[in-house]
Amino acid sequence: MGYHLGLRPVLLVPTPVLLLNSTVAQDYLKINTFLTTARESLGLR
Repeated sequence: MGYHLGLRPVLLVPTPVLLLNSTVAQDYLKINTFLTTARESLGLR
C-alpha cells in the first residue's frame, strides 16, 4: 500500500523534475559505488 502511495505523486511530477531525480539517482549510484569500494579497501587492511 505504501508503495502505491509513493508512486502516485511521482507519476504526476513534470518531466524536468524527473530528469533531476535521474541525475540524483546517478550521483547516488556513484556515491554508493565509492562507499562499497572504500568498505572493501578497509576490509583488505
